[in-house]
Amino acid sequence: MEPPAVLMPLRRWMTSDPLTAGPSETLREVLQRMRRHRVDVLPVTLGGSVLGLVRCTDLLHRTMTEDASADLQAMARLPVADFLSDAVCVPADLTEVEALRRMRAAGVAVLCVVEGGRLIGTLSEGDLAGFLIERWTGGSARRASSRSGNQLDVLLRVARESSRSLELATILQEITRHAVAALPIDQSALLLLPAKDSPLLVVHSLYSIQEEGHPPLEELSLEGTLSGWVTLQRRSLRIDDLDREARFHDSPERFSGRMRSLVSAPLLFRDECLGVLNFWCHRPHAYLDSDLELVELIAGHISAAIQSARRVEREQRLVEELREVNRIQDEFLAVATHDLRNALQGVLAYIGILAVRAGDDPVLAELVGNLASASSGMKTLITDLHDLARLGMRAIRLHPTRLDLKKLALSVLDQHAEFAREEEVHLTWPEHEPSLFLEADPVRLRQVLSNLVSNAIKYNRPGGRVEVRWRQEDQEAVLEVWDNGVGIKPEHQEAIFDLFRRVASSSRKAEGSGLGLTITRQLVDLHGGRIELNSEVDRGSLFRVRLPLHRIPEQERAILEPLPPRPGA
Repeated sequence: MEPPAVLMPLRRWMTSDPLTAGPSETLREVLQRMRRHRVDVLPVTLGGSVLGLVRCTDLLHRTMTEDASADLQAMARLPVADFLSDAVCVPADLTEVEALRRMRAAGVAVLCVVEGGRLIGTLSEGDLAGFLIERWTGGSARRASSRSGNQLDVLLRVARESSRSLELATILQEITRHAVAALPIDQSALLLLPAKDSPLLVVHSLYSIQEEGHPPLEELSLEGTLSGWVTLQRRSLRIDDLDREARFHDSPERFSGRMRSLVSAPLLFRDECLGVLNFWCHRPHAYLDSDLELVELIAGHISAAIQSARRVEREQRLVEELREVNRIQDEFLAVATHDLRNALQGVLAYIGILAVRAGDDPVLAELVGNLASASSGMKTLITDLHDLARLGMRAIRLHPTRLDLKKLALSVLDQHAEFAREEEVHLTWPEHEPSLFLEADPVRLRQVLSNLVSNAIKYNRPGGRVEVRWRQEDQEAVLEVWDNGVGIKPEHQEAIFDLFRRVASSSRKAEGSGLGLTITRQLVDLHGGRIELNSEVDRGSLFRVRLPLHRIPEQERAILEPLPPRPGA
């Protein structure tokens, strides 16, 4: 059955801008390109005129008929002009039916479409098959070449590589390595515009496929260079032969005249041009329009990577600035609280003298008592702020020694006995529990336990109980402070360790700075331990501190991470 004689020019079906080779290229180079683009026939041209075809089947037959002693490696180094087969050339205004008959009569699978004596496209059996499918079925044929699939694979690899690293030199190297599978590349470059209105492009990274190095090149002017033209025009550029391109004949991107073909794409992000991506090849006419489209897509991924790298750099710089601000604030707070604490010691001394002289005067005694209570609260706040500042500066260093946890716990309980009686809270502990020895800083561990016991009493109710327990589990000392007080809501249990966060009882007014548990957790971390909390509303809370029995050198340093910034800092 003959196909319908629909007269339509070959331009409708031919492969425009076809892949070609030059006669001086070696057989090895041409075969590598054919393998890369997965084609079996390649036109060989000179100045746009068709000299012949290179067919893989012809090469195979030739090698089979050669003498067995023939050096195939030497053959691969010969110019491709020695291996040409005749090409059948047809005009562009030929119809599909006429082209099919011409192809059948000549016994070829590919026709060269010429216009004005120059090659403008090729027509293959696959192209004509698409014509037949569309004419006979009424549906459009998908004319996707194997090269398109190869380019899609490259693009997927490029997307993965550009998201893995923020180092642009590494990105360019990996992208070039993958792009070689679809593009003929001998050298690549990534040029960045240092500022929006800068007159210069900075060569951020150069990558060469070949072993020899490239000449040093650091900056390029936007005026008179091909990369500058791409940047200013924000348009991609493909040059078939730089030797014949008068506009950029003296451009420094020529790399001493070694490169002949170029594809260049701007790195665009919204309305800003960040720079240029260039790929070169030492052969002329190496790139196709489809290659330029691939380079434009790659440039888009690089633009996104550059923006990501710049955003990370800005965030890191901001973090460093905030850390420096916090350091200055912590230093000021440490100095100020130290001076305030010294001054307050004098005030407390005078209060003691007034208490003695008050004698039996009830009015004066009451005033002195109120003054002593307020000063005591101020001393606690100043001490907490001083410790907090030193923790933020990583200035607190532990001085661990071997201590008896039981003895330390009983001392803290004795210290809080009077406060518990005033609050009508009963303190209990396991009287017959044996001693438990560990390596810790006795001053800081006493501070941890004192904060926990004080809070357990403070956030309790009249008639409530507070129990302190200790035991050994494996290589850890476990210290528990339990109370049957008001408890803590689940949504507040993590927040109570934050700066200036205090979850007060609904029935009692809790006084304090809200720093105690923050400092407690930091001190436990300094010891290489951890603190846990189990709590139920109206049933009480259990704070459990786990500490290693034996210190290791790495745990003797201060906290590695600084405290979070204070609200309003």
